[in-house]
Amino acid sequence: MKPGNLTARLEYHFTLLAGLALCLCLSGTSHAHHGFAFEFDVEQQGSLTGEITQVRFMNPHVVYMLDADTADGSSEEWLLMTHNVGVMRRLGWDPTTIEVGDRIEVSGSLGRGGTKKLSVDSVVLADGSRSTPRGGEYSDAYTTNEINADADRFYGVNANDYPIDITGTWANNYKFQLTIDDLEPKPTPFTESGRALFEATENWQDPSKSCRSGGLPRWFGAPMNVEILDAGSHYLMASSMGVRRIWMDGREA
Repeated sequence: MKPGNLTARLEYHFTLLAGLALCLCLSGTSHAHHGFAFEFDVEQQGSLTGEITQVRFMNPHVVYMLDADTADGSSEEWLLMTHNVGVMRRLGWDPTTIEVGDRIEVSGSLGRGGTKKLSVDSVVLADGSRSTPRGGEYSDAYTTNEINADADRFYGVNANDYPIDITGTWANNYKFQLTIDDLEPKPTPFTESGRALFEATENWQDPSKSCRSGGLPRWFGAPMNVEILDAGSHYLMASSMGVRRIWMDGREA
């Protein structure tokens, strides 16, 4: 196969994957992946006790279905949302931490508009132990203050002819914050029109909090992996937010 054809096929498949990720963002309630502020209200806190009926330990979010106890002795079905698989594993969770049939007590922010959803801040597990994954925009689950990269460790990327090889899978776990205020340099170098638009935008309207693609700096400020491939004339960058090309052949745009 010619290199050009291979590049075209790679770009085609990554575009399909990005489209599939977007579809997951827009699909039904139990499979939804929207921003915290879009789905949940931090001013409305609640607690539930009940039995787990379904476990989905997969991206984009680990979620659980709970038959919650009610005051009249019946039950209601609630969706419990946590973080992505990578973050939950770093917190010590695995598919057996909460299993179907477990009775748990959980608290956190409630869904907007009276929807029966809860973003998990704290949970008492079936064995009586407590865990605090903390969901939503106030979560510190993504943040680490330690640099864990090792120059002597092989990360599965072979060096190419460029002085610096940026190919491979990138993830931002170092002092991550779900806000543009985490970007450098400070102050953020807005254009005049960009500054006006930013100041007129409320927190919950942030496109990155409702599964819409932000600019490239937000790609690297998000807790999703970004795959970078050397396609010869350009770098191909693919993530759940889409596909971008960075041309390396001298063109201006």
